[in-house]
Amino acid sequence: MRTMTLETYAKNYLCDLTGQKSVSIHKLAGLANKNERIKNALIFYCFVMDKMRTLVKYLEIDEDEKELLLSTGNIIENQYKRYDFEKIYQSYHRYVNRIKYDNEIKASIRKNTLQIMKDKKISKYQIYNSLHLNPGNINDYLTNGNVSKVSLSTSKKIYQYCLSI
Repeated sequence: MRTMTLETYAKNYLCDLTGQKSVSIHKLAGLANKNERIKNALIFYCFVMDKMRTLVKYLEIDEDEKELLLSTGNIIENQYKRYDFEKIYQSYHRYVNRIKYDNEIKASIRKNTLQIMKDKKISKYQIYNSLHLNPGNINDYLTNGNVSKVSLSTSKKIYQYCLSI
């Protein structure tokens, strides 16, 4: 699977935020003039896609802000706090690295689950039998730490089950 680019993420983020299927700058500028969050996402999209000149034609902003948007060499470094780009950029990295983050969470849940299993003397058989889970995957996850064998929701389900006993 290919990694999503920042350009594609910015486009998808803007479409999800506005509820529009189109990324027409003219249409979205009308929405951005009424909503600051959409405005920030639209400015981010236009910066990434190199469409800032088109944007300033349609966006209702003062001349100083137009000049800033057109003249800034790297708007992300110089103005990301002003336009709240940091949240968008962090969510992009979170999306791209979601599998890594999920695996870290599953490893942490596994560690806690094993401790509870030890304290309460819960067997692996009891877990996969009660929860109707695949014994091979559960054994590999709990015994060998292979977090790719279970989903995040399954690892949470196992943990909750162990807590409830």
